[in-house]
Amino acid sequence: MKNRRSRTSFHVDTRKGIRGINSTHQLWRLWSLAFLFFTIASFVEAHQAEADDAPKPWRDRYINPVPLDDDIILPLPCGGGIAFRPVLVPVNTVLDDRKVVLGGNDDRYAYAENSREDYISGAFSLPGREGRFLIISKYEITEDQFATASGECKRATSGGTLPKVNVSWLEAMTFAETITLWLHQNAADSVPSDDGEPGYLRLPTETEWEYAARGGAAVAPSEFIAPVFPMAEALGAYAWHGTAESSQYQLQPIGLLNRNPVGLHDILGNAAEMVLDPFRLNKISHLHGRAGGITVKGGDYFTPPGNIRSAARQEINPYLKGGVRTLETVG
Repeated sequence: MKNRRSRTSFHVDTRKGIRGINSTHQLWRLWSLAFLFFTIASFVEAHQAEADDAPKPWRDRYINPVPLDDDIILPLPCGGGIAFRPVLVPVNTVLDDRKVVLGGNDDRYAYAENSREDYISGAFSLPGREGRFLIISKYEITEDQFATASGECKRATSGGTLPKVNVSWLEAMTFAETITLWLHQNAADSVPSDDGEPGYLRLPTETEWEYAARGGAAVAPSEFIAPVFPMAEALGAYAWHGTAESSQYQLQPIGLLNRNPVGLHDILGNAAEMVLDPFRLNKISHLHGRAGGITVKGGDYFTPPGNIRSAARQEINPYLKGGVRTLETVG
C-alpha cells in the first residue's frame, strides 16, 4: 500500500512580494518556517521514494495459480508468498493420532517400500473446523520463492515458477528457518498457531508427505492404499512423468496440472521431493534401525509412468567426494 504524499505549499503574489509581510521580523519568521516546511517535505518525499522502491506484491499466478477458498497464504520477503493446504487428520485432541498404512506391495521394491503401519496427527486446529490439520505447501517451492531468503529482491517472473532443484537438504532447511524468522518478525499475525504457540516451517516428515500425497481423509481406505490417488483422467493430467507426451524430460512450472484430492499440485512427478527424516530400509514389519541418507519421494520428470506411485522412496547420499550432492531432479 502506497503512503499518501504530504504536501506543503506557499502562496506567492509576484506583484507584492510574499503576501501579508509587513515587517522584517515577520519576513525572517516566514523564511524560517519555509525552511522547516521544506525539510519536512524533503523528508516525506525521501521516504515516499523508498516506498516506491519497495517490492510490489507478486501476482497470484506466481504464488497460487489455482486458488481454493480455504488456502492459507503466508507472505514472503520481496512481496512474495507461499500457498499452503490444510490437510485434515480426523482426530479430536492434540494427543490423538490416526493409524495409516503406507508403502506398497510391489516385490521389486520390497526392502524400500513394503507396506507398513504408521501414525499421524495434525499440528493445528482451525477455527470452525473439526479435527486436527497438517499444513503443507500446495505446490513445490519455486526458484523465485527460494530466492527471497537471500534478501536480494528481484521481480517475480514466469520463469521463476519452476520448482527449485539442485538444492541440498541443509539448504532446504535453512530456507525454512530463514523464512520462519522473517515471518515471526514481520508478519506474525499470518502464521498459524496452536495453543498460543506460533508455527514454523520445515520439511514434511515422510509419513506426512505420503499421507497428503495419497489424499488423506478425503479418500476411501481402499483408495488410500492404491498406487496413486484417485484420478478422473489419465495420469498425465496430474503428474509430469518421463515421456515425450508429458514432461518432455524437462522440469515444468508449478500448478499447470490437476490437483490431488486434498488440493496439492505436482505431488507426484516433476521434481522429486526431500522429506525431513533420513532413509531407512523396510524390514516388512518395521523400518530398519539404521538411519541413512536423504529420503526422496514422489518420482520426477524422468520417471516412467508405470513407476509413478505414492509409495516411491529413494535414498540419496547427501555428499560426494567433491562436496555436497545436489540433483537437477530433486527439490
